[in-house]
Amino acid sequence: MTICEQSYPGTNGTNKGFIFILLFVIGGLALFSIAHAVERHGDEAINICNQSPLMQLTNLQTGRDAHICQMPDGKFGVRIVAKDGDTITAFVKEKMHSVSDVIRYLNNRGYY
Repeated sequence: MTICEQSYPGTNGTNKGFIFILLFVIGGLALFSIAHAVERHGDEAINICNQSPLMQLTNLQTGRDAHICQMPDGKFGVRIVAKDGDTITAFVKEKMHSVSDVIRYLNNRGYY
């Protein structure tokens, strides 16, 4: 009598390796995005708008929210937040001297 064995793709542990690599890449991207924020926008970028924002605008196309806050030195900061609450980017608008300047800037980028 002959016994046939059949193996199915993915049952030999390759899925676990793929998931590990995927999680490693996602973690690296998160660290890269934090490093980018600090490099491009300074150390204060990490802490912008962590507390209650002055105002929140939403981009209906992306579903992201823009939080506007005023920094202790009087400058205005913006934090862009995804639907799941993760920070996409955060930056200080150095040349904008009023909240209406920041709102106009965000309106031009689809936030209302």
